[in-house]
Amino acid sequence: MFLMHLGFQVLWESEQECFCSFMREVAYFYSPAPLSVISVAASDEDEQDKQKYEAWRIQNILFHAMRKYLAAPKDNDVVQVASLPDLYRVFKLSSNAVRLHIILQLLSANTGA
Repeated sequence: MFLMHLGFQVLWESEQECFCSFMREVAYFYSPAPLSVISVAASDEDEQDKQKYEAWRIQNILFHAMRKYLAAPKDNDVVQVASLPDLYRVFKLSSNAVRLHIILQLLSANTGA
């Protein structure tokens, strides 16, 4: 399928368009399929099994390899902006109203609203 997409989806006539479309197809090839929410009422058990396997692969193979082999640059290109244990401690000590406010802020930041 990847080779077929290279043949038909890559714009080979223009150099800049060729690089852009080629890199887009390479990115599509290496990106995992989007995971949908696994529904309990879903009729297709094969689809549920595929989704569970894909989630397992991402967590146990991809993330493991990233933890093991990713060498962060030393020149501050990658900066830690938060610590999950510290955030959890603040979240645990806060009231329900503050928790709701934090959740709404995170949701609005993720949706770009």
